[in-house]
Amino acid sequence: MDLRPYIEKSARRFAEVEASLSDPKVIENNQRFQELSREYSRLKEQTETGQAFIKTLTEIAENKAMLESEPVGSEMAIMAKEELA
Repeated sequence: MDLRPYIEKSARRFAEVEASLSDPKVIENNQRFQELSREYSRLKEQTETGQAFIKTLTEIAENKAMLESEPVGSEMAIMAKEELA
């Protein structure tokens, strides 16, 4: 299951909420401001975790590609193998 679409959707919503929190109309509405603040906190954590997940997937793919392209036993291949572990 590819989680990237969900992570990207969460990141877009995070940006929307972040922009809304600086809107004077939202700031005037205390209840709405509090709701958005809670959502902002939740989405911030999700977005950070999602970005770390995507970074890890990218690093894994890069290391696998390096293992395939480098001669077995080369220093680069050994480093890539260690990173994958």
